[in-house]
Amino acid sequence: MNLLKNTTLSLLIGILSISSFSQKKEKHAVLISGETDLEHIKSIKNADKILRKNNYKTYIFDEKNRKEYNIESKTTKKNLENFFKNINIDKDDFFMLYLTGHGSRDSNRNNISSIIKMVDGRYLKPSDLEKYLNNINPSKGVLLFTQCYSGGFGKSLGKGKYIAISTSSEKKSSYGTLFGDNFFKSFNNKKADKNNDNKLSVLEASSYAFENDPFSPVIFGYENSLLKKRKEISKITLLPFYNEPRINNSKESKNIYLKKYK
Repeated sequence: MNLLKNTTLSLLIGILSISSFSQKKEKHAVLISGETDLEHIKSIKNADKILRKNNYKTYIFDEKNRKEYNIESKTTKKNLENFFKNINIDKDDFFMLYLTGHGSRDSNRNNISSIIKMVDGRYLKPSDLEKYLNNINPSKGVLLFTQCYSGGFGKSLGKGKYIAISTSSEKKSSYGTLFGDNFFKSFNNKKADKNNDNKLSVLEASSYAFENDPFSPVIFGYENSLLKKRKEISKITLLPFYNEPRINNSKESKNIYLKKYK
């Protein structure tokens, strides 16, 4: 009888071990751009290459099929909605979203919000993207927005399990994709690991992007600028225009890691 119990217990432990092993944490990244600009195409291509090299499963939405990378589908609201309804991203997984393109201000309401134009001429709003994200359940998510007036997306979606990084306020333009490009370059540059713990945090990647973006203010204290309430830039700055990078829902940005360095 004891032998039977021990055998049953051993089998049960074995099954549980196999089950736990099979539930390996996965890293997913959705890259979105509906623009034909070479700048945006190149930025998506580079992000895709770096993320795949760092074991992320990437899904790309663009305005048409390209030789440079595999397209999940064209960038339309309907395609995005269908994708998030059918992709399996659960509490064991890590999620990243990179959205670049041309944003505008929706001034039809009292509160100005960001909108971004899709391939079919329709506009994606923060409320639309929030609805799509409700279909997935990652352990943590990092959302990076580099379009003009991206602060509207950052403020709306940087909450709960999501940390949102935006390159401008909801009332101002962004300048180029260089912040986003350098955010991903930090994955392959050990210098971004400021505390030398061989891991890249969201804050470290954002600080590296801030430091290497010529359109971000040349001031000291990247961490404070990224985490604290956004303020107008000092008049002593020589830049005639600038980005205003900001981490929204930033309490855990030091402890959310994008990768481990070898």
